[in-house]
Amino acid sequence: MKAYIWHESEAKRGANNIASCLLKDYKSRGFFAETQEGELSVIADNCGGQNKNEEVLRFHLWLVEAEIFPLVRIIFLVRGHTKNACDRMFNLLKLEY
Repeated sequence: MKAYIWHESEAKRGANNIASCLLKDYKSRGFFAETQEGELSVIADNCGGQNKNEEVLRFHLWLVEAEIFPLVRIIFLVRGHTKNACDRMFNLLKLEY
């Protein structure tokens, strides 16, 4: 699991910033080296400014239209039950900071 961290004076945490982080992460995983045969499953929380918005959804739709993946499945966790590995990691980072 990777975490992308930046200071708020450098950039905000809006949809474009999150889509850029996703693009960087997917490139580092080699997704763009060749067409992927399997589907991409993305698990996201319900944060409207970061994950659950048109920009991030369109980015994943583009991955299908550009034939990078035949199918992208975005799974939104049930509201109030979003304690996952990412949440635990960020809590540990906050404690360390």
